[in-house]
Order: sequence, then structure tokens, then C-alpha cells
Amino acid sequence: MSNSDPILRILLVEDDEDDFLITRDLLSDASPVETRLSWRDSFDDGIEALHSLTVDVALIDLRLGPDSGLDLIQQARNEGITTPFILLTGQGDDDLDVRAVELGAADYLTKGNIDSHTLLRSIRYAIDRAVATEVLASSEAHYRLLFENNPAPMCLVDPETGTIQSMNRAAESLYGYSAEAMKGNNWETLRSSPENTVVSLEGLILREGSTLEHHQTRDGQHLFVEVLSEEIVVNHHNLILRMLTDMTAQITNSRKLRLLQRCIESSSNGIVICDAQMPDIPIVYVNPTFERITGYTREEALGRNCRFLQGSERDADNELACSEIRDALSKGRDASSVLRNYRKDGTPFWNDLYLSPIRSDAGHITHFVGIQNDISERKSVESELAYNTSHDVLTRFQTGHCWKTG
Repeated sequence: MSNSDPILRILLVEDDEDDFLITRDLLSDASPVETRLSWRDSFDDGIEALHSLTVDVALIDLRLGPDSGLDLIQQARNEGITTPFILLTGQGDDDLDVRAVELGAADYLTKGNIDSHTLLRSIRYAIDRAVATEVLASSEAHYRLLFENNPAPMCLVDPETGTIQSMNRAAESLYGYSAEAMKGNNWETLRSSPENTVVSLEGLILREGSTLEHHQTRDGQHLFVEVLSEEIVVNHHNLILRMLTDMTAQITNSRKLRLLQRCIESSSNGIVICDAQMPDIPIVYVNPTFERITGYTREEALGRNCRFLQGSERDADNELACSEIRDALSKGRDASSVLRNYRKDGTPFWNDLYLSPIRSDAGHITHFVGIQNDISERKSVESELAYNTSHDVLTRFQTGHCWKTG
């Protein structure tokens, strides 16, 4: 991708058409960036496309039918293909991440955690890193231009003394120091005191060989920075090139997401999330309480419409509630209804359901969240109270009847 060609040319090798459609929609939401997505659904077609198409980055699914995305990346590298790769998988795996990086993948993304911003940032990172690596490897004479204008913060450090020799404009912007002011200062100048600073690496993916350091800006702002060091030679001098990635926002968001996940999974209510952008609004998430209430496992529920809980036969008691739900879905508004649902073993239960739409930043409905409350016991008590109100406690006959004796 060049400055004169603002279109991001992306190859997706993915055997699931639904995931292709999701990726296409995510890229279309990445305004104002214009993208051109090419899709191949098999190992062999993917290799052929890498040879025949001009692409800026390739998104490779881990599972390609009987084949592996890792094998595709390895074969492409063996055949001299230098396209940057991003590996896509259905679930996080640290060992898989290490393996992908060893084979040359620029990044590793878990499908369920990707939004348009994350995907575009990863693509840009992969492209920038590929360009940086290629230029640094091809000519030391061009290092200064690359170093100064690279969008990734970088510093040059003396390997013997640890003094900073230079920092690029992105690093100046990150720390608030000028390169001239930092020249000759020890690397430790950028570090913050580690006391009382504990950072969980859960859900955080660092590049192989990198470390996470606690830094501080000129104005006292604390940063968590991924530091990847490479030995280079500049004008016959050995130096350490330190490539810096500000992980502060990612760590903060990761903490919030972990807290939110724990809250949802610990809720005493069943929680179900459905994709409003997919046909038939399928379930994409259920919490453990949903599994306990319904008897269905997460795997059995995912991909299905919630109506499967209503049983196979039409229930007249649900007509009004279902009508209200359909109206709320079509109008994109909140709804609250009581439904008779059925557990996996066929036993009925009363579901006090609250439904609410989830909107994107642009105001479009992307998902619906349903909060379930099993009120079967309350319904039973209400029914018993109603019965006792209208019947004699001793005779069990309805009150108000006149009895005739012979």
C-alpha cells in the first residue's frame, strides 16, 4: 500500500462463509479507510492467490477444513512470499500465538473479540511492521528516514551504556520529550518506579522476545509499554533498536472486559446475546446461569434462535408475549414479557424476559441482549393463592355455590 494508493488490499483465506461476511462487514465499518477484500476458502486457493494477487495483508483462518492456517503461512514463507500475515482463530491460545509468531505471522486475533477498530489497527500494524522489517533489512542507508517517520515509537540505545542515542517523532509524541533532550540520558529515565504496580498479562498478547515495562511521560502520565529490542548496525556502530507499543489503553480495556465478563458470568439471571445482523438473529453468547436454567449447554444454544426454548408445539399462552417481542425486534426497542419456555428435559418453566437492543457508535442495532429470570416458583405461588381465594380450604369446592340437600 502506497501513499498514492489509499485502498487496503486484503486477502482472507477462510472456509466459513459466515466469517467471511462478518469480516467484510467489519472492514466496511472501518470508515474512512477504503478496503478491497478478496476471499479464498481453501488452502490451495489461498496459496495461489498469494502468488497471483497484489495484497497488502493476508488474514488466515487457523482451521481450513482438513488443513491448517499455520501450514499455509509456513509454505508461503518457504516459497518466498513476504506478505504480512494475521492469524485468525476461534479461541485464544498462548502456545498457538507463539507458534504463529515463529512462523512469521505479524499478529494473532481471536474472532469473538474483533471489532472494526481492532481489525483495522491490527492490519495497519502488520503492514507497518512488514514495511519496517523489509526496509531495515534491505538497506542501512535508509534507516534514518524510516526511523524518523515510522508511525511506531522507536529509540536507539547504546548496548553497552544503556544511553539513548535517538528517538523518533512518534516516541517524542508518546513521551513528551524531544530527541535532543533525551540524547545521552539512560534508558532508565523513561522507566517509572515499579512499586505497587502489578499488571495482569491475562488476555494480553506480546510479541515474541518483547517485554512489558512501566514507563512515565514527561508530564507524569503512567504508561505500559511493550518493548521489542533488535540489534542493528548503524554507520558501523552496534546499537539496540527498541520498538515501542503503548499498551496502556489495551490493558485498561482488558481489565474492564475481564470485570464485565466476571459480572455477566456471575449473574443470577440468565443472559443471552443475539446477533441482530445475522439471518434469524442467532445466539452468540449465553452465560452459565442460562445453561443452569434451561439445561442446554453453551454449545447446544449457540447459533440458534431463542424461539427453540418455546418448544415444538404452539403455545396459546405465549401468543401475546411473542407478538410483543416481534414488535420490539422490528422497532428496535426494549421489551419485557413473560413466556412459558421448556428446558432441555421437556419440563416447562416461566421465563420473565427483558429484551434490549445494543447499538453501534453509529446508532445501528448490532445485537440484542436478553435477561432471563426463572419465575416458575412465583407463578406456582400465585396460582395457589388464586386457587385458595376462590375455593373453600376444607372442601376444595369453589366458594359462592349453593348446595342442595336431598
